[in-house]
Order: sequence, then C-alpha cells, then structure tokens
Amino acid sequence: MKIPGPETMEEHIQALLNDRQFLKFLGFGIIGMAIDNSALLLLNQTLETNVIVLKAVSAELSITTMFILNNRYTFTSSESTIKKFLKSNLVRSGGLAIGMTVLYILYNIFSLPLLLANTAGIGVGFVFNYAFETLYTWKQHREGE
Repeated sequence: MKIPGPETMEEHIQALLNDRQFLKFLGFGIIGMAIDNSALLLLNQTLETNVIVLKAVSAELSITTMFILNNRYTFTSSESTIKKFLKSNLVRSGGLAIGMTVLYILYNIFSLPLLLANTAGIGVGFVFNYAFETLYTWKQHREGE
C-alpha cells in the first residue's frame, strides 16, 4: 500500500468531508442499523446460538442492503458492481470486527442489553467503514473516478 503524499492526503480529507456524501452514507447506515438490530433480535429469539454467530448473519443482511443503497445513491465509480461489492465486504469486515468486539465486551462482560451493545458496536464501526468505503471501495479522492 502506497503512503499518500501531501496532495493525496488533502484529496483524501476533502473526500471524507463531503457533507452530502456523508449524510447519505449516514442515512443508509441508520437503515442498515435497523436491519441489523431487527435481524439480530429475531435470530436471537429464534435460535439457540452464540450471539456473535447471529451478529455475523444480521450484519451481512445489513451490509448488502447498505451496499445497494450507497452504490445507487451515494458514490460514483467506474468499477464493476461485483468488484465494488467484494471490496465493500472486505472493508466492512474491518468495521464488523470492531463492532463485534464492542458488542462482545458490552454484552458479555458489562451485561448491557443486546440491542444497545450492538448499536454501540455499529456506531464505533461506522467511522472505520465511512473512511475506508469512501477512499478504498469507491475511491472518491481520485478525480474522474
């Protein structure tokens, strides 16, 4: 991975500070959070399985939905949809790992309610996801892409 120079770093920061893009990403993130929490609650009430396994399923439902929405309404890119979807899942696996860690700690160690712990994990993972989705999946810091 190439370390960005001063011009590139400025382009990265400008891409991340795009208000319209950020608000769309946030709005679709709220939709994704609702899907994730709903699926997690339903799965947890239905299946006798470790909450982290259930979280992986609920997260992928959410990730797929958010990708479709962001691909259609938030970002522009000339790459194929399949390639962007695979990149998005790779990037979001980092945000998911962060979110799962927060969920595990808050739910299993501090005994917070499941949806509160999951929402906190989603919030922490959101920052990672926004930065890397913007700069890696959709490459918004590059002119003409």
